[in-house]
Amino acid sequence: MSTTSDTTHPNPDDQGAHLREQLEELADPIGLLEGIFAHSPVPYIVFDADGHALVCNQAYREMFGRAPPDDYNLFRDEPGDRFGLAGAVTRAFADETVHTPTAWYDPRDLEHVHVLDARRVAFSCTFFPLRGARGDVTHVAIAFKDVTTELTAREAVEAERDRLAAVVEDKERLATALRATEESLREADRRKDEFLATLAHELRNPLAPIRTGVELIRIAPTSEVAAKACAVIERQLQHMVRLIGDLLDIARVSRGKFELQRERIDIATIVEHAREASAPVIDAAGHVLDIERLDEPLVVHGDLTRLAQVVSNLLDNAAKYTPRGGRITLVATRDGDAAVIRVTDTGPGIPREMLDKVFDLFTQLGRGPDRSQGGLGIGLSLVKKLVEMHGGTVWAESGEPGEGSTFSIKLPLLDDD
Repeated sequence: MSTTSDTTHPNPDDQGAHLREQLEELADPIGLLEGIFAHSPVPYIVFDADGHALVCNQAYREMFGRAPPDDYNLFRDEPGDRFGLAGAVTRAFADETVHTPTAWYDPRDLEHVHVLDARRVAFSCTFFPLRGARGDVTHVAIAFKDVTTELTAREAVEAERDRLAAVVEDKERLATALRATEESLREADRRKDEFLATLAHELRNPLAPIRTGVELIRIAPTSEVAAKACAVIERQLQHMVRLIGDLLDIARVSRGKFELQRERIDIATIVEHAREASAPVIDAAGHVLDIERLDEPLVVHGDLTRLAQVVSNLLDNAAKYTPRGGRITLVATRDGDAAVIRVTDTGPGIPREMLDKVFDLFTQLGRGPDRSQGGLGIGLSLVKKLVEMHGGTVWAESGEPGEGSTFSIKLPLLDDD
C-alpha cells in the first residue's frame, strides 16, 4: 500500500510566508516616499486646495532660507498674484502640469520666505497635481529649479561681451578717425611739397635778370659806392640761389624724385668744395675757419655735389648762429669703417630738449623777433635726408649754454680694394 501527496494545491503556510515577505519589502511605502521627498536635491513645496503650504523639503529651506510661516496662504498672501503662482496652482488643481519661465526674484519680493543672504535668486517652477486614493487632485506640488549661478555667469559673460563690443567699437571709431587724420596729413604734406616746388621755381625766375644787372654794374661801376653795393647784391644773390636750391632739393627728396650721382670721392675733396661754397658767408661774419683732416685718404661712394652741399649747410648753420668774430672748426677723421666729419662752433649752443628736433623741417633755434638769423629751417632737414640717402647718420651735440655745438655726419667708407 503506497501513499501519495497532492501537489495541485499550495500549502497555506507557504502562501502566508511568501505574502509576509512581500509586505516586508513594501513596508511603509509612505515613509519611503517621504524619505525621497525629504532628501531630494530639488526644492519642493506642497499646497492643499485652500492654498496652505503643508510641507517643504530641506532643499527648499536651503534655497529660500526657511520654510514658509505656518499661517502662510498662497491665495491670501500673494495679492494680485504678482508672480503668477496662485494662477499656476489653480491650473494644476484642474489637472494641468504648468511650467513657468525662468525669472529673477528680489529678496524684497519674497518677504514670506526671508532669504537669509538677501541675494537675488533666479528659478523656474513646475506645478504638478497630486492625486488622492480616489484619483482626484487633492494637492499641488511645486518643484523649483535654481539657476542663479548659471544666470549670474551668463549675465557676466553678456556684460563682458557688451564691454568688449564697446571697446571694439571705440577702437574702430578711433581707427577711422586716425585713418582720416593720416589722409589729411598726407594731403597736407603733398600740398606742402607742391608749394615748396612752386615757390622755388617762382623765386628763381627773377634771379637771371638780377644776376645780369649785377654783372653789368660790376664790369662798369660808376663809383666806389656802386662797386660795394654790387658786391653786397652779388653776395645776397648767391645766398638766394642756394636757398632756392635747398627748397627745390627738399621738395624733390620728399616726393622721391631725387637721384644721387655716385662716384668715388675723397673726403678732402668734399671738404674743399664745401669750404669754397661757404667762404662768403663765413668771411662776411668775420669768423675763423679751422680745418683738420687726416693725411690718409678717406674714400666714400657718393654724390660730390650733394655731400659738399651737406657740409656747406653745416658750415653755413655754424656761421649763422655764432656771434661775429667766432671760430668754426671742421674735423675729418676715421671711425672704423666709416668717415666722420664734425663741424663745431662757438655759438650759444642748443637746448638739450631741442637736440632731437633740429633736423625737423622748418625747425629754427634762437630766432629773435627781428628774425635776424633768418632762414626757412630747411637746411638741417635737407642735411639729414641727403646723409641718410648715402647710408650715413647725422647727429647734434651741445654742452652747457654758451659752449657752442657740434654737428657730426658719419659715412661708410669704400673698401680698399
